[in-house]
Amino acid sequence: MMRRAVLRYCLAVIAMLAVRPALAETNIVIHIYPGSLLSLYPQVGIDQGFYKAEGLSATLLPMASGPEANAALAGGSLNFVLNTSDNLILARSRGLPVVAVVGNQVRNFYSLVARKDIDVPPNANAQQVAAALAGKKVGINATGTNGERFTRAIFAAGNVPTNQVNLVTVGAPPSALAAFAAKSIDGAFSWEPFQTVATMTGEGKIVLDCRVEGKCPPALEKPGKAFQTYYTSKTFLDAHPDAVAAFARAHRKIDAWVHDPKNRPALLELVKRLLPPPSGMTIDADAYASSVLDHSLPAFGTTIDPEGLAAWNEQLVEAKLIPTAVSASDLVWSGALK
Repeated sequence: MMRRAVLRYCLAVIAMLAVRPALAETNIVIHIYPGSLLSLYPQVGIDQGFYKAEGLSATLLPMASGPEANAALAGGSLNFVLNTSDNLILARSRGLPVVAVVGNQVRNFYSLVARKDIDVPPNANAQQVAAALAGKKVGINATGTNGERFTRAIFAAGNVPTNQVNLVTVGAPPSALAAFAAKSIDGAFSWEPFQTVATMTGEGKIVLDCRVEGKCPPALEKPGKAFQTYYTSKTFLDAHPDAVAAFARAHRKIDAWVHDPKNRPALLELVKRLLPPPSGMTIDADAYASSVLDHSLPAFGTTIDPEGLAAWNEQLVEAKLIPTAVSASDLVWSGALK
């Protein structure tokens, strides 16, 4: 009888556990850039269950521009924005109460790619590259962006007069690649997959790679320490501190997962799905995904370096885009990794 009683008790406990409702998940909406590997971590977070394990139900919202994402954050339809740190500082300086919670890029992700026939010596420094491209058409994503400021800084490092700097707006990598293929530009300062596609087709060569430490001038090198972050609104942070902490924890676990060599096969498949080779180009998909991953992964990280934020502040003050620097303590959540 004792054994039967114990068995009945155990069965009752199991039945209660079976009908007990699951703990409620917090819904969050995360900004991603369509067609960009920069938004790799949220995709991994969903695919590999990292958000769910932290009690988060995540929805990804594609938006092509930072200002559009900031407007959605201010309106409450978005909870986490992915952006470079200059836009974090600009938003805070202009009265939007935002706070960075976790890093995403800890190196400058741009490269300067030139046409293969432009005479640039191997392992050229910024001065040599600037001299080779003086007077030629160099593509940038848009005027008034960090891409323009960085490109001008390269020419300034080479003492190239302003009237010999010919910058052409070509947009994000897909349209920049079209302009490059049409030979309407001689080079471009852009990010993946521009670098990989331009070099794999044999049309271009990387002449200055800011993803590699020490290759670019200090004006481009220093901001890389806190190049890109995920930030949220102070309103959301105050209302959902546990969800913000869970989001940051999830991204630290994602960071460990993507840098673990044993997960490379799954990562390569994800890269091919998120960022397939441009249609109409005869590029081996596996070699392409491998190249993109090899060159991009070292720049991913979850820290937010105060020195990097200071460099961004200095650049923005010098460009007269903000009146005074915004302190790191105002920009970064107390629980973020420094």
